[in-house]
Amino acid sequence: SNFKFDIKSFFVGLIFALISFSCFSSGGNGILAGLIILALGLCLLINSFITELKVDTTSGTYYYIPFIIFEKAKASQAEQMISSIIANRLNDTNNRQVSEASTNAIVDAIKSK
Repeated sequence: SNFKFDIKSFFVGLIFALISFSCFSSGGNGILAGLIILALGLCLLINSFITELKVDTTSGTYYYIPFIIFEKAKASQAEQMISSIIANRLNDTNNRQVSEASTNAIVDAIKSK
């Protein structure tokens, strides 16, 4: 996993948050508009901190899966799980390893007779 900071999103969110505070002082409908703009600004601020999970496929392509900063532990879990699945898949398609396991099973069956 990789941490990424989007400075553009951070500053836009910061500007929206500051604008929302000026809307609060105008009163009336400004309070509702201020709450909406504040929510938008906070979402942009939070989403500016991103954890990206890079998934390399066996064909050589790769994909980036973004996680919000609060999901960093889940990104690590997903990385381990995906790596395990790919490793198991490669082990299943490894002819030498599969034939060795089959040979051992046959030898064990003969020995048990």
